[in-house]
Amino acid sequence: MNVAELAAEKGITRLCHYTPLSNLLHLAAEDRGLLSLKQLAATASEHDRQDLLRLDGHHDHISCSIEYPNAWYLRRRLFQATAIQRLFPDWVCLMLAPQSLWQPGTRVCVRNAAAANGSMIRDVSPTALRRSTRRP
Repeated sequence: MNVAELAAEKGITRLCHYTPLSNLLHLAAEDRGLLSLKQLAATASEHDRQDLLRLDGHHDHISCSIEYPNAWYLRRRLFQATAIQRLFPDWVCLMLAPQSLWQPGTRVCVRNAAAANGSMIRDVSPTALRRSTRRP
């Protein structure tokens, strides 16, 4: 079974990504879609970097949760809001098609990717996806 088949079997219909509402305006106005921190650093466009520490160390990837929004992450971000985020406190949760799960270079983690400084992150495979989506 490949990753796409396993995702379908598990009923995975979306990936979720939080971003400040102000970033959504840039996403809608520009035709580039979501960009990683590494890609954003290479552009001249304004953006509100939301994860200031990026403890997982994967600046070349975009963090998403599988199927359900990561409410723990959002609460933490609201508590640690930057000055600009306190001025514009609204956030949105983007619901993305699950096809990114089976694209080359995709990685998954059994819990928040920042845990243990990203050491639990694995390249996506049926086994890694199965572990990452296991419910208690």
